[in-house]
Formats: sequence, structure tokens, C-alpha cells
Amino acid sequence: MDKKKIDNIEFRFIAIEIRSKMMKELSQSKPGAAVTFTVKAESKVIPDQGIVIMRINVLIFDGKDSETFAEFTVECMFEILDFDKHIKTNDKGLFVIPPHLESIIKPVSISTVRGIIYSELRGTYLNSSIMPVIFMDTMKPEPLVTPIPAIP
Repeated sequence: MDKKKIDNIEFRFIAIEIRSKMMKELSQSKPGAAVTFTVKAESKVIPDQGIVIMRINVLIFDGKDSETFAEFTVECMFEILDFDKHIKTNDKGLFVIPPHLESIIKPVSISTVRGIIYSELRGTYLNSSIMPVIFMDTMKPEPLVTPIPAIP
């Protein structure tokens, strides 16, 4: 894939991996039920390979009783040129992705997952459940409970 450059950080989208997918069998009592989407994004790094991974988890559930209909976890991988120059560690030893880079790779990853989910749900009872567009300013950060170390 072509390399892109954001504020002097050169990167390219190198891989997409569906880590897990699950769709529950439709119960007879819920045909055509309205659904709600929950989207979570977290980043990981493989520093020795210069890779940043955006891990996107999407739950599709019944907004009334929180019954989960489907769940997808997808990882989008980006190669960052001059990784050590741009991705630094904080005082706790955790890697910090520059906000201007994250503001590009996170929505690209979420949009990629939206397309995967659309494709995976074709022909199922969730066929008309299209994940909405997500604006980054509407995502709420969750506190980091346990540090996510680099992947060896």
C-alpha cells in the first residue's frame, strides 16, 4: 500500500486481521429488533517492527435488554517509518502515539471495521444493521486499568 505522511510521520496501512467474530442465533421473539453499537478502540505497538496496531471491538446488541447479537474484534496494522523518532514512551514506560497520527489511524481503522461488519452481516437477520459513522470527538476515553505492554 502507498505510504502516507502526516506532520512528518510517514506510515502505511499494512494488514487487517479479524481476530474474532460471533453472531448469536436469532431467537424467535426478536425478529427485526432495533440494535445498538458499542465501539472500543485501543492501540498496541510492536516497537522492534515499527508497527502500531489499532484494535477495534464492536458489540451489536439489543438496546432494551442488552442481549448481544454479534461481536467483532479486528486489528488494523500500520507501519511507522522512523518509529523510534515518533513513538516515544511516557514516564510509566508505555508507548505514546502522537495525537495527530492517532487522529488519522483510529478513524481509518473504525471505517475499515464498519466495511468488514457490513460484509459479514449480509444475508443475515442483522443485514440492515449498519454501523453508524463515528466521529472521534464523540468517543469517550476509558481509563487504563492495566498497562498494555508492547507486543514482543
